[in-house]
Amino acid sequence: MPDHTPRFAVLTAALLLAGCASARQTESLLTTAGFREVPAASMGIAGSTNPLPPGEVTLRSRGGTNYYLFPLPHGDAVYVGEEPQYQEYQRLLQQQQAAEAREGRARLMASPQWTGWGAWDGPLITVPTPTSR
Repeated sequence: MPDHTPRFAVLTAALLLAGCASARQTESLLTTAGFREVPAASMGIAGSTNPLPPGEVTLRSRGGTNYYLFPLPHGDAVYVGEEPQYQEYQRLLQQQQAAEAREGRARLMASPQWTGWGAWDGPLITVPTPTSR
């Protein structure tokens, strides 16, 4: 039986690095959208029994105002924004996702393996055409 340990280690490392890049991209989008970094204690989150899920923007209300919170990985600070900043973040995120999709399609089309539709690997299926009367 072949040893897949090296492949698994490389895959795991790649996924971890992708996660770090993703978190950095999210933080960059949040700051561009106008979110500000504040100590978690000032938002009543540090040591909370209801912690924020890591890697997600969460809606919380405080004093009648809705806040969007994103915890930083080290746990002692969060990015905080209100509705206008959150809407801008959503707009920037959609732009980024569209750009990544375009870039992925362009890479696929430029790939040496992409030869249009190429050869058909499956069986040839003949579809009967309607006869005209």
